[in-house]
Amino acid sequence: MPDQKILAFGNFTDHATLSVTGLVLARFFPDGRPDTSFGTAGGILHQLEGDYGSLFLSDIKLQSDDKILITGRSPDRHLLLMRYYPDGRPDSTFNGNGIAVVPPLGGSYGTYGNALAIQPDGKIVVAGGYYAHALIVRYHPDGTLDTTFGGGDGMIYFDQADICMARQPSAGVL
Repeated sequence: MPDQKILAFGNFTDHATLSVTGLVLARFFPDGRPDTSFGTAGGILHQLEGDYGSLFLSDIKLQSDDKILITGRSPDRHLLLMRYYPDGRPDSTFNGNGIAVVPPLGGSYGTYGNALAIQPDGKIVVAGGYYAHALIVRYHPDGTLDTTFGGGDGMIYFDQADICMARQPSAGVL
C-alpha cells in the first residue's frame, strides 16, 4: 500500500464441508503486526453463499481513494468483483451491496475473473473467462456494467483458440 502497510487476501475453507466459502482480508503494518484499525483485530472474514463449488480469488487492487477491489469466482460460479472501504467494511455503494457479478456464461466451471485494472476515469476492467472463452468486462465506478463497452452488455467475449491461431506466424511473417 502507499503507506507501506501490507494488504493480504485469501480463501476461507469450511472444514466441515471442505468448501471454500469466504474471503479473508487482512492488513498489516510494515513490521508484520496486524493493523487493528482494519476490520476486527486486523482482518475480516466475508462469507459468500453458493450452491455449486468453491470460491477462488485471483487479484486485488487499490483505488485512488484506498477502496479495495478483489476479483475471482464466487461459490455459485459467477465472475465476482467486490469492493471494500479502507477500513475493511463491504462498500454498499458499489452495485448496492459491495458485490458485482457476471453469471455463468457456459461450461461447468462457470465465469471467473483473473485480473483487474482501474482506468484513469475510474472505470474497472476485469479480464477472465468461461469454458474455452476469454472475457473482458468493464464496470462503472459504482459497480454497474458499462454498457458502452463491448456489444452493449459491458463485455467482450472471444474464443481462446481463435487467439492462439491468430498468434501463429504465417510464412515469412513475424
